[in-house]
Amino acid sequence: MKKRNFEELKALTFEAGGDYGLNHSQRLIKLVEMIAQGRPYDRGVIEFCAYVHDFGAFSKYAQAGKDHVVRSMEVLPEIMDGYDFT
Repeated sequence: MKKRNFEELKALTFEAGGDYGLNHSQRLIKLVEMIAQGRPYDRGVIEFCAYVHDFGAFSKYAQAGKDHVVRSMEVLPEIMDGYDFT
């Protein structure tokens, strides 16, 4: 299995959520950096979660009448394939 990288994930986030989706995700990452204040954390997990957490709200993945959080969790397995968090 090819290991995917975060540049691909950024591109996927932009494709699905446009400028808003990408900028929103990057603001979340910066917020975590500020909150962490130099404490250790798994940046890869934080970045992945920041980029995918709203996918269910984006028109590519959204389903009428379904909460975007629920929908994001449904599409997560197909997006997550290929990322190695070990």
